[in-house]
Amino acid sequence: MRSSSINNKTKETKMKRKIVKKDYHRNGICGEGFHVGIIRDDDGSSKLFVHFPNSDEDGYMTKRGAVRTAILDVDLVGKKEISFGVNSWRGDHYHDLIQDELIAREKQETEGW
Repeated sequence: MRSSSINNKTKETKMKRKIVKKDYHRNGICGEGFHVGIIRDDDGSSKLFVHFPNSDEDGYMTKRGAVRTAILDVDLVGKKEISFGVNSWRGDHYHDLIQDELIAREKQETEGW
């Protein structure tokens, strides 16, 4: 009689990217405002984002236009490591997550007006 083999491999649970903190910076009195935040990444690391939103003709955020999002690893920034290729992450891989959350927040804030 053959015994069936049991797969003892543990399943790795993949974390889902999540924005854990965010804020808006107005960039002085004449600069273009931007959003900053911290993302808990799939691997559990923390990433800092800086995002300059695209706006429509009425001034509301839109998904149209160029990706204007920078991503840096927080731990590497803490070590003063900002070199391209070492602490550089593809902003387009995080852009939709950031845009979706910021647009939803903007919509929620403006619905009461």
